[in-house]
Amino acid sequence: MISSFLGKQKDIKRKKKLIRIMIDSLNIPEKQKYLYIESLDVLDTQWLDKLYENMKVFVESLEKKEKEEISFSNFASIWGLTKKELKEKKKEENAFSFLINNM
Repeated sequence: MISSFLGKQKDIKRKKKLIRIMIDSLNIPEKQKYLYIESLDVLDTQWLDKLYENMKVFVESLEKKEKEEISFSNFASIWGLTKKELKEKKKEENAFSFLINNM
């Protein structure tokens, strides 16, 4: 996955290049992209690392959400449940787990 690739990067030049690619792929106005990319030249190594870590965490959360959606749809298709029914079932399981953990 992308997050594991991002986690392996150690070189600050490589990180900066990946940040530029991510900014360039955003769906925002070109002037805004330009300003964000230009601001990367002003940041020192510490702040670039922080920005990169935030980007990595964001990608990880997107991947986690995507995996959950895939899991939901696979489970729903196996059991013939609709997404609404599946979400209700998940809420019941979470509530039950909460009760068991607090006993």
